[in-house]
Amino acid sequence: MSRDIASAIRKEFTTSNPLPITGGQDTSASIGQALDSPATSDTANATLISLFKRLLQRLTTLFDRPAITVLAGTLNTTGDNTIIASPGSGISINIAYLKIQLEGSTATTVLLKAGSTTRERILCQNQGDGLAVNYFPNRELRLDANTALILSLSGANSINYAFHYYTS
Repeated sequence: MSRDIASAIRKEFTTSNPLPITGGQDTSASIGQALDSPATSDTANATLISLFKRLLQRLTTLFDRPAITVLAGTLNTTGDNTIIASPGSGISINIAYLKIQLEGSTATTVLLKAGSTTRERILCQNQGDGLAVNYFPNRELRLDANTALILSLSGANSINYAFHYYTS
């Protein structure tokens, strides 16, 4: 009996008498093709391919940083020494890399300050002692808005420093 039904269907719908399409559009040409609807948000109802494309577009901004300013020098003055002046209202200094090293042989404590607030304390006991930190992108040491970067020395002993930073 199923053979008779299949035969009847074949006779009923031929190229001269096609299967009727409802909905106003013939989608038979796209059957079997993947539809790549664009992902317009992270939670959009879209295909896996379009979500992957969106991820790739956002990946470039993950590691994107403004231009880095490099600053290096030597200090030997006791007390607060302004290294980078306050950048202005609403703007912060972002330190991507820092290095502080004692050049002399007299033990010296170095305070890295954001304005008047101590952010790091470095005890340099011997010549060559210090601190070097390379921060990950988007995880930089961010100082409070409109504050200067200050190095405060416990004695008039020579230290060298290097900072890679940007403002935002």
